[in-house]
Parts: sequence; structure tokens; C-alpha cells
Amino acid sequence: MKYLINKSLPYFISKRIAKDTLDSKESKATIIMTRVAMLSVAISIIVILIAISIVSGFSNEIDSKVKGILSNYQIVRYDNNFSSEKGFIERNDIIIDKIKEIDFIENVSAFALKNGIAKNSGEITGILIKGVEDNSKIEFYEKYLISGRLPIINEKKREKEIIISASLAKHLKLKSGDMLELMFVEDPPLRERYKVTGIYDTSLSTLDKMLAITDLRNVQDIHNWSESKVSGYDITIEKGNNVEKCYNIIADIVDNTEISNRFMSTMLVDIKANNPQIYSWLDLQKSNELVIITIMLIVAAINIISMVLIIILQKLHLMGVLTVIGMSNSNIRRILIYRSLSVVLKAMLIGNAVALFLLFVQKEFKIIKLDGDGYFLNSVPVYFEWDKILIINILTIVIMLFFQFITTLVISKFTPSKIVKYEKR
Repeated sequence: MKYLINKSLPYFISKRIAKDTLDSKESKATIIMTRVAMLSVAISIIVILIAISIVSGFSNEIDSKVKGILSNYQIVRYDNNFSSEKGFIERNDIIIDKIKEIDFIENVSAFALKNGIAKNSGEITGILIKGVEDNSKIEFYEKYLISGRLPIINEKKREKEIIISASLAKHLKLKSGDMLELMFVEDPPLRERYKVTGIYDTSLSTLDKMLAITDLRNVQDIHNWSESKVSGYDITIEKGNNVEKCYNIIADIVDNTEISNRFMSTMLVDIKANNPQIYSWLDLQKSNELVIITIMLIVAAINIISMVLIIILQKLHLMGVLTVIGMSNSNIRRILIYRSLSVVLKAMLIGNAVALFLLFVQKEFKIIKLDGDGYFLNSVPVYFEWDKILIINILTIVIMLFFQFITTLVISKFTPSKIVKYEKR
């Protein structure tokens, strides 16, 4: 009788059920269904964790590249010109200082743009030269260099050095150390020669296919601008901040500050809104992630329900006896929940271990490759969002417990007399 007054009796019985090794047709069915349920939950966890880590990887990597190439926002001249080259604005320390005072601002730096024609080995193609003044903007390209070095910028002596994208280098048959001839439509036409110090490849062909990076002063010289004239300002937001909220704060500063002269006005450009083809693709991946999570959780829940029902049928006589001697339906349900929960927890442990191992291998060794033109990356990216991983595990336990509880309510439909009369066949 000591177990009847022990509060851990449901747990004790569930453990005894788990250890039942009777060589009978019924116990074999229970064991098989238990293993199927465990495998189902483990596979569901593996697929879900891989899905969210890869989608997060795509989002993090692509957003980081766009942020490095273009920044989050740009202050440029306001006009009806839809080309990348919008003319100049005058430097304005008042607005820049106000923006830099905002806590979430990572960097604000001037840039200058110039469209031109690149020529080499009989090949001709369009090119967009971007001049930068901040070392952080040029250092972004260092990890994407496939040959050469970064150009020297912001030094006392202006160097006519440039880095170009891999696709541009391939088209023009250029390599690091070669001289690149550039032509610009001016009056009179202008011809310049730059040394290609490096070649980079970010895989974001929609952004960097024709983009070349050099010192800001080189582009100002091509335009014949003074140091006070620039194409605009790159504004970079610190990671983890609400980008939409940041936009509104910066826009208020731009709108309420005298930053224009009598010839021009400026506008704040949201890079995300200007590149819908990239971010729409990311949104689609996030939708697929939600579909995968939903389907895998449903499959796991169905298998858990099947396992619980088989346990109920196999142990119906035992439950009838427990009911007759005074055990409540809630305690009987607890027995079944303990049993199925132990299966779920073991499966989740296995699923987490396998998923994290596979993701770690891909993150470190980049085994699975991708077509950079179609996926914006050369390999499947992995980014561990530990808060999401924790939430998924907690959510899985909660959902499984919910379905287990609903399934075990079937016990309350049986009366003790009917259950005791049940005989195994």
C-alpha cells in the first residue's frame, strides 16, 4: 500500500510500463509504435532546427552583405533621376552630427558615385565607381577578396587604386595588379587609368556586378567637385535594432533640419525598400520556414497520439484495476502523459544533438555549395539563433503535452465495471 499513498505513484507505474518486456504481440506493437513516435519527433526536431538555422543564416548573411555594400539608409539628392548617379549635395555637419548622436547609429560616412565605361582587352562594359571615405566601408570587402589587396583610402596622398567585382574582372579579363582604363561622359570626355589592387566576390551579383570601390577623392576629382560636394551619406544601423523605427527617427531629423540650399533638397532612402528582389526572396524563405515547422509538428503530434492510444489499449485492463481500487482519472492520465513525455524528451535530445552536429559541420566546412547567382551565397549558410532554438524546444514540449492530455481524456469515457470486464484476447 505504500505506493498508493505515494504521490509519485503515476510516475512509478509509467516507468514499469516502459520496462515491460513481455514477449507478446501487444507489447511488440507498443514497442514498435513507441520507436516510430520517437523517430518522428526526433526527425521533426532535426528538420525544424535545420530549417530555422539555414533561413536565419540566409537572412543574416544577405542582410550583412547589403548593409556592407549599401548600408541601411542613404541621404541623397532629391530629384526625378532614377539612375544610381543623382548629382551632388553639400556636406552638412549639422545634420550629420545630429544623426551620429543617436544611440543606434553605427556609422555615417560620405560617398560619391560616378557611372562610366570600363575597357580592357577589346572588351567594354558599364561600371559604377563608388568612392568611400571611411575605412570601415572598405574593410567590409576584405573577407570577400579572392585576390590582391584593398585600395588605400583616406591618406594624405591620393592613390588611384580600385577594387572590382569578380564578374567584372572575368568579363574584362583583368587580374590584381592590372591597369583598368575608364572613360567618362563629360565635356570634354574624360579618360582615367586606375590600378586594380584587388578582386572581390560577395555573390550579390545584383548589387556588386558592376561596382568598383575607390577613394572618395578620386570620384570627386572625376566630377571636378570640391571636397564639400558628395553624392550622399551612408547610414549604418547597429545590429539588433528595429530598422523601421530607426528610419522614422532619422527621417524626422532630415525633415526638420536645414540641409538644403537654394538649388537642391535631399531625401532619406531605405535600402531595403529599394531592393525588393532580395528582401522579397528572404520573406519567401521565412514563409517556407513556417510551413515546415507546422507540418513537422503535426506529424510528430499524430505519431505521439497513436502511441498513447496503443498504450491505452494495451494497458486498459491495468487501468481498470487502478480505477477500481480508487485511483482517479487524473492520475491515470498522468501515467500516460509521463510515459509519452519520456519518449518525447528522449527524441528531442537525440534530435537536438543530431541537428546541431550537422549544422556545425556545415557552418565550419561549408560542405553543401550553392549557385551564387541564384541564392546570393556560395554555400548554405548557418546561423545559430539560440533563443529561437530554445523557443522551438519549449513549444514542441507544450504542443506534445497538449495533444497527450487531449488523447488521454478518452479514459474518462470508461466506467470501472466495463474496464474490469475487458479481457485480452
